[in-house]
Amino acid sequence: MLTLFLVFCAAIFNAVMDVITYRFNDSIFSKIVQLKWYFDPRESWKNKYKNRDQSQGPSFPFSTNVLCAITDLWHLAKNIMLVLLYSAITCYSSIFNPVLDIILYYIVFGCTFELFWSKLFVVKK
Repeated sequence: MLTLFLVFCAAIFNAVMDVITYRFNDSIFSKIVQLKWYFDPRESWKNKYKNRDQSQGPSFPFSTNVLCAITDLWHLAKNIMLVLLYSAITCYSSIFNPVLDIILYYIVFGCTFELFWSKLFVVKK
């Protein structure tokens, strides 16, 4: 059951990634104006660089590679999603049987993603 919960949580972070990438202006994240510099992928990629200027090089050591996860929401969500999926693999114990478990995890991931992508992370019009 822990694996199921970890897959559920991973789907939420995958929805964060896609919502801010494809529908940022309609997302709840766009309403937090103070953090737009961190949330909006159209702007947040610049956080990796000194004075947000790519020609000036990295903002701090490893900000453009190993530590890019702390420079913007998209990379943070991706890293959390991956850690959750790796943890799900590590913690796996069969619920039904491996084949049915894969189907169950697929359904849980897909339904959770869709709920957050289409309902919970978007602003109601």
